Amino acid sequence: MIWILLSVLAASSLFVVFKLFDRFNVDRYTAVVFNYLFAGATGLLSYDFNFEQAIECQNCLLFTGSLGLVFVTLFNLIAFVTSKNGTATAVLANKMAFVIPVILSFFIFKESLNWLLVTALLIGLIGTYLAVKPNGKQAHKQSLLWPFVLFIGSGLLDFLLKIGERYVLTDWSSSMLTVIIFASAFISGMIYGVVKRKIILSRKNILWAALLGIPNFFSIYFLFKALSAFSEQSVILFPINNVGIILCTTLIAILVFRERLSKLNLIGLCFCILSIAILSYNA
Repeated sequence: MIWILLSVLAASSLFVVFKLFDRFNVDRYTAVVFNYLFAGATGLLSYDFNFEQAIECQNCLLFTGSLGLVFVTLFNLIAFVTSKNGTATAVLANKMAFVIPVILSFFIFKESLNWLLVTALLIGLIGTYLAVKPNGKQAHKQSLLWPFVLFIGSGLLDFLLKIGERYVLTDWSSSMLTVIIFASAFISGMIYGVVKRKIILSRKNILWAALLGIPNFFSIYFLFKALSAFSEQSVILFPINNVGIILCTTLIAILVFRERLSKLNLIGLCFCILSIAILSYNA
């Protein structure tokens, strides 16, 4: 469980950095693209990296390179959905997507489900929805097409990470897989940014990219470690991880940014805690 906790804490710290982007007028696209550079560099400096071993597995390189492209594409989709439908909708679509890897793991990898797990999953879904539900009349009524695409994309990305843990980590280490994912994401993001002229180089943007990139590396690295520990029980891991991030980021919003929650938001937090407790007990 320690790897899940570390992954949740690292991923939640990204929320604080993103929240400060607007306050310090940071160019979001530039900072996110260069965050992948710093995330990859963190992995290179923190862990042994065998370049020869990386090059030997051509299928691993192809799979991981494609995964990096998915990372960048999903980020842009999250930004698009946030602007069109609001933050709450984007968070819901992104985090409730844990049901997709759970269902796929059940059918493809034959992982087991029982009534207790199903109950915890339903409680987690309800809690996630209520915890980020906007107050009053803030709800957005735009088309749900792109949030649905984000929901599918986020769920498939989680499942691809599961595939990477199950098959790629037989040839590579967790750090190697994480570094190459971020290297691919940086290259893809730079190519798109240069073509579309979206890259704005400045000392401020690069500094914030570093502050985002370091915990970003560890959020994925710890997630791979947790996936290895729960290799046969990812139906438990993904809900705990995603619901845990919702719970942690909401508490940060209250304690650090003094955001106010509605009664429904508080009920949602209680549901999240109950869901994690049941899943942890089952684990």
